[in-house]
Amino acid sequence: MNTMYRAALEQLLTEQGFTTNNCANKIKDLEAQIAAGKSPLWARDFDTQFLKVIKDLGNDSIHVNSGNTDDLAAIDTDLLAVMHTVFTALLDEVYERPARKAQNLKALQSKQSQTSKPAMPSP
Repeated sequence: MNTMYRAALEQLLTEQGFTTNNCANKIKDLEAQIAAGKSPLWARDFDTQFLKVIKDLGNDSIHVNSGNTDDLAAIDTDLLAVMHTVFTALLDEVYERPARKAQNLKALQSKQSQTSKPAMPSP
């Protein structure tokens, strides 16, 4: 499952315009944009340490240390539950929250247009 989240992270970063050749470089590019004040809005509210850990856990799941699988015992249902929670929060920041904000603004503007009276002409 960690590999799935890592792959999904890399796809999300690619979709967000970070197209360098691997996940680590995509995260570095995102951090550079954050430092320069040019990142996507969601990146200001989401700690990139989460992205690095997702990447690393996915890598560790695929690249076993010289065949030693003992370390993989840490990948359990508790880890997967946390991973799911973190990734869901990431998806919310990137896609759902902006969509909710846009939908709420549109609803407010619609009601405003229904309640606003045209300005009276000056005498």
